[in-house]
Amino acid sequence: MSQKNVVFTGPVCRAENVIRELRRDTDQLYRLHKTKVSGKLDLKYCVITRPIEIWNCKFADEVDLRYCEFKQPVDFSGSTFCKTLNSGGEQGSHTVYKKDFICCEAVFEDNASFTGSYFEGSAVFSKAVFCDEERTIDFRLAVFKKMLQCNGATFEGPADFRGVQCEGLGQFRRVKLENGGRKLRWGRQG
Repeated sequence: MSQKNVVFTGPVCRAENVIRELRRDTDQLYRLHKTKVSGKLDLKYCVITRPIEIWNCKFADEVDLRYCEFKQPVDFSGSTFCKTLNSGGEQGSHTVYKKDFICCEAVFEDNASFTGSYFEGSAVFSKAVFCDEERTIDFRLAVFKKMLQCNGATFEGPADFRGVQCEGLGQFRRVKLENGGRKLRWGRQG
């Protein structure tokens, strides 16, 4: 059920323009709808003070959120990530989400890493599709203070949830495991 190679017909925006707007110190909502973002979206080490609504967009290149802090909700619903989305890594390069992080119906064509990310609000991946059949979608050691919701999500390859802390509710109804669930890892890290 991979949604790879979807043709995009919307306007195009350069990543540096998105970065400049997101780095503005304001609490005004940033909206971007039905747009292709070209170039690496590198928000590493940024503190983002504004709420973000990026719906049905296509990120042609890597999205790097390591060491970033989002003070307001972040909503990538319906968006497609063609290359890696990096929101955390092995050496504590995690992202902090102070409010909700929403990726309803998002498509991750390449790898995604949320290793060690800290979600003070809810993290919602309902009907998201993780397409990478080879590399592991990584949620290891992530902390979810309210809710982790993956209802209806599809994992076409391996996913690792070892060491996840979910202090609220974890929902995984109607999750599709394309590899028969053989490569979905739970439990303690190590």
